[in-house]
Amino acid sequence: MEDKDKSLVLGGQAVIEGVMIRSRSHMIISVRKPNGVIHTISEKIDPISEKYRLLQLPFIRGILAMFETLFLGFKSLFHSANIALEEEGVKLSYKEIVLTIGMILAVSSFFIVIPLSLAALFTATGLIFNLVEGVVRLIFFLMFLKVVSFWSEYERVLQYHGAEHKAINAYEAGAS
Repeated sequence: MEDKDKSLVLGGQAVIEGVMIRSRSHMIISVRKPNGVIHTISEKIDPISEKYRLLQLPFIRGILAMFETLFLGFKSLFHSANIALEEEGVKLSYKEIVLTIGMILAVSSFFIVIPLSLAALFTATGLIFNLVEGVVRLIFFLMFLKVVSFWSEYERVLQYHGAEHKAINAYEAGAS
């Protein structure tokens, strides 16, 4: 039996006017500039969990991978925003990005804190508590989807999200 190539384990995300795709060792970001030209950068990734043996323990490695993924995602969004705004002469500062990330985290806590608080109003525990919390979260999520569906640019975000999935699928199928 032949040895097969080790899976690249590709992942990615939609960014502003483009996509970011990464493997364990590289990240590539492609962004459409306002003039229609595609700007692409490639970057080598050195996961911190590969530098120290202790950090390769499954639980610790997973936590580190989550934070590295968040960091690379925000870095990609920062890069894509600056490319998309390049012709307008606007460049986002790190302070503006940190403020934006803080606002995103505050709004996303809405999906955690309020459902927990509403479920806590009931004196029930266990299954009933979890059901109430889950239903409230589902209602909030459906309301969120309805609200963002009114934003015309959201369709564009979904198109790039689909493009990211299609690109990874094509690559894994050998149609690179």
